[in-house]
Amino acid sequence: MNPTTAQKPGVSIVATSVRYPRGIVDNETLGAEIGLQPKVIERLTGIQKRPHLAAGETLQDLAADACEEAILSSGLDPSNLDLMIFYTDVPTTMPENGRTLRRYYDVGAHLQHLLRQRGLEVGGQSFNIAGSCVSFLLALEVACGMVRTRARQGVLIVGATNNSFFLKDADVNTVMTFSDATAATVLAATEKPGFLGFWGRTDGRGFDAGYYEDYRTLWIDRKRVAEYAPRAMQLAWHGLLQSSGLSPGEIDLVIPHQAGLRIVEKGLELAGIPQEKVFLCLRDHGNSGATAIQAALGEAGRQGRLQDGAVIALLGFGTGWHCGAAVFRHHSRPLPAVGSFR
Repeated sequence: MNPTTAQKPGVSIVATSVRYPRGIVDNETLGAEIGLQPKVIERLTGIQKRPHLAAGETLQDLAADACEEAILSSGLDPSNLDLMIFYTDVPTTMPENGRTLRRYYDVGAHLQHLLRQRGLEVGGQSFNIAGSCVSFLLALEVACGMVRTRARQGVLIVGATNNSFFLKDADVNTVMTFSDATAATVLAATEKPGFLGFWGRTDGRGFDAGYYEDYRTLWIDRKRVAEYAPRAMQLAWHGLLQSSGLSPGEIDLVIPHQAGLRIVEKGLELAGIPQEKVFLCLRDHGNSGATAIQAALGEAGRQGRLQDGAVIALLGFGTGWHCGAAVFRHHSRPLPAVGSFR
């Protein structure tokens, strides 16, 4: 099937943005803390450095920066973004003034407030979702359906994670891997088709493969994740091909969850995806958990890897167990909205 006829026009991604904190923990620094040689850390994870929130930085401000950049580059009036979907997979424990800790009931509402203070009147509604490391894919599917049915004009999707806050007493494998990031994506109705298909599954037997001890320490069952994740990538890939009607040759670029390099490489091997079609940025940015796919999408855009007309597949997996995928045709220039929204 030709991707351009897979679905009627359409809903497209019209802007992406990613913002990483300025604190950088390289393998030399980390190795001195955990007693491993830098080359050993890189061999085990594929990561050379990982961004962590620095003193004085807040996750909300970083996310607001990503949102502002995405909104302004979309060319849309912020008032046309009448829905904001926020997600994270970390407890909403945020430093205030560098000392006091507060667990916000709704970080998404706080972020909308910050955007309004910047003169960006985004949306008549905001809600949060959670779905482990496939949260971005779930948000895309929800947003796409709402825009396609004209329930919403445009949607701002925001992901934000401060994993570094929960690593002090974590397992060494977790400490070596996780990083912080925020990302923003704008979706809108467009004259050309964008999204071509979605696929997802949940197997609840993995519900206890990741958790937070007393809201302060992240624990990941690395062995179980390493066994599940490659098979999940294979399952998501074949599920996406079946649901979209696309052949592997019609997909130009694959952006997987930026987990450990060995896990990703094993998943690509099982799925039969050639590595030259794959975008990875975990070497310089680590695994930011739930935001990793969305951040990698933004990074791919920054590096010029999202070519006009290219068909892009996103593959995700996470504790739960969750796995999912999405595929879309990328349009590098703003596209006019289709008809009336209401």
